[in-house]
Amino acid sequence: MLTAAYEPLTLGPITLPNRFIKAGANENMSKQGRPTRAMRMHHEALVKGGVGMTTMAYVAVEKDGRTLPDQVWIHDDAMPDLRAVVLQDTSKAKCKKVLTKFAIFFFKQTKNHLKS
Repeated sequence: MLTAAYEPLTLGPITLPNRFIKAGANENMSKQGRPTRAMRMHHEALVKGGVGMTTMAYVAVEKDGRTLPDQVWIHDDAMPDLRAVVLQDTSKAKCKKVLTKFAIFFFKQTKNHLKS
């Protein structure tokens, strides 16, 4: 039964290499509404360690929706830092393809949100 955790899992447009998913939890690694290098390195370490998918927590879609002063929120100035977290160099990890597909989906959704 435990072997199922190591099997691939398809979620919508992406297939995870395994079923280990790091749930969103407050990393407290953002400043002025943007992810920091520490946050990027944290998620990179999780992926390189074999996690099938990692998620960012406490990301607001509007500045007014933040619950913490430095909380990440989706805005144009934050996009380079968000891309750095999602599109990090994970060439040694099995998850690079997954991260890239997720990033494309995420940024399409974000782009549509910012236009409206």
